[in-house]
Amino acid sequence: MVVFLDANILFSAAQQGSPSRQFVEILARHTSLITHPGVWEEAQRNLRAKRPQWMEGFASLSQLVALQNRISDCPEVGLPPKDQPVLGAAIGARADWLVTGDRTHFGPLFGKTLECVRVVSPQLMVEEMKTRGRLPVSE
Repeated sequence: MVVFLDANILFSAAQQGSPSRQFVEILARHTSLITHPGVWEEAQRNLRAKRPQWMEGFASLSQLVALQNRISDCPEVGLPPKDQPVLGAAIGARADWLVTGDRTHFGPLFGKTLECVRVVSPQLMVEEMKTRGRLPVSE
C-alpha cells in the first residue's frame, strides 16, 4: 500500500514526538510513504519560515518518506491551481491514498477515490487502515 503525504502532514510530522510524527511513523511501519519533491520543498520552506527549530525532525523524515517525480493530469474536481499538482503527483505515483490536513481545499474530496487515489484526512486514514486490517486496533 502506498500513501502520498501532503506538505501540511510533513510540516506537522517534523515536530519530533508529536501526534503527527507518531502517525507518520506508524504509517511507515505498515505502508510505503511517498511525496513529490515540490511538496517536500513546500514543507521545508514553510518550516524554515515558521518553525525552524523543527528542521532536524524534518530532515529525519527523509528516512521514512521516498520522493517520486511523476505528475499526471489532475482531474477537474474544483481544486485551486496550487493544489492540483499535489493530486496529480499522487495519481502519477499510483498511490492508494493521499493524506492531507487541508480541509479547505481537499475537504470536499475526503473519502472519494479519484483515478486510483483515495483522498483522506489523517483521522480517516487511521479509520480506513484499521477497518482494512492494515493497522492493529491498539495503534
